[in-house]
Amino acid sequence: MQVKMFRADKIEDLEAKVNAWLNEHGAKIDIEHTQTISGSEAMNDAKHNIYYAISIWYYDIAKR
Repeated sequence: MQVKMFRADKIEDLEAKVNAWLNEHGAKIDIEHTQTISGSEAMNDAKHNIYYAISIWYYDIAKR
């Protein structure tokens, strides 16, 4: 099993990254599990930057 992780500051950007990857690899993989999270991290100027992340656990179909 493999895992692919994506991260972006805007949910729309994250969706575009995931869709681009799935357009390229979707026919060659068997998705086992997905997880979406959001969080924040402190920046140098004491502001918090919100981010979104998705992880996709999958098998390569050719290797199964």
